Amino acid sequence: FKQKTAYEIYQCDWSSDVCSSDLKLKGKWEVKFYLWCKEHNIKIERPSTGFEYIWEGTRLYFPDFFLSDYNLYVEIKGYETDRDKAKWSYFPHKLAVIRNAEIKQIENNTFLIEHIL
Repeated sequence: FKQKTAYEIYQCDWSSDVCSSDLKLKGKWEVKFYLWCKEHNIKIERPSTGFEYIWEGTRLYFPDFFLSDYNLYVEIKGYETDRDKAKWSYFPHKLAVIRNAEIKQIENNTFLIEHIL
C-alpha cells in the first residue's frame, strides 16, 4: 500500500489514509480543508491531546485539527451522530464543525476563515 500525498488524493479517488508533508489525513474533506489552510498560510496540526467526554462510559475525543493562530479546534464532519453531539457538548475549547456547506464553499473558493470563528 502506497500512501498518497494530499495533492494526489485531491486529484483522484478517495483513500482512507493520506500523507501530507507534516500530517496524516483521512478522507477527501480533510484533504480539502488541509489544502485550503495551506493555501491561506494557516498553521494546521493534529491535536496531540485527547479530551474526555461521557458516552457509555468515559472516552477520549481528538478533534481533527487545531489552528494555533486562531486557538481553534476543527472537526470535519459528514454524518453527525448522538455520540458526536456528546463529544462536542463536553469539549472545553472553541470548536468549529466543518460540514458539507463549508466544504462546498472551499470547493467554490468562497470560504473564509471568518465563517468558522
